[in-house]
Amino acid sequence: LEDIPEYNPHAWNEYPKVKPVEPGIYRLEVKHSAGSPTQYFAAVFDFTSEKGWYVYGQGNLINTSFLNGGYVRFRLWED
Repeated sequence: LEDIPEYNPHAWNEYPKVKPVEPGIYRLEVKHSAGSPTQYFAAVFDFTSEKGWYVYGQGNLINTSFLNGGYVRFRLWED
């Protein structure tokens, strides 16, 4: 059995292992691979279809795919 981490509203959470549990604006960090730059977003999560993250105020879907050495993590904008 795999240990599934719980959402922590006061810390960085690793996506997609953890998903947000409440609507809001989140800080999102995306690093696609070990050698790529880290991207930072003000983002909202799509709770309706769970397709992923969108740029807050713009509605553009954020690419959250990553390779070895990459990561996606999030936390509430205001905690």
